[in-house]
Amino acid sequence: MKKFSRLLIALLIAFATIQVVPVYAKSVPNDTYPMAQSEKNFEVALVENSGNFNYLAAFDTFDEAKAYMEQSGEKQI
Repeated sequence: MKKFSRLLIALLIAFATIQVVPVYAKSVPNDTYPMAQSEKNFEVALVENSGNFNYLAAFDTFDEAKAYMEQSGEKQI
């Protein structure tokens, strides 16, 4: 019973420290978004360590942009 309690406490601590960060994509009118690279509604960019954005792709729908982001890697917006 003591081992089970220790295991349970260790798992609770491990799961409590995991941060869940949701991924969102949002359409913004081109006149308010100076980084717009295309006429499409959704763009995906890579956030570099310097803080600069590197344009990757553009999509007509949110679902397409989200799928691209999820399969391409981290640090994308």
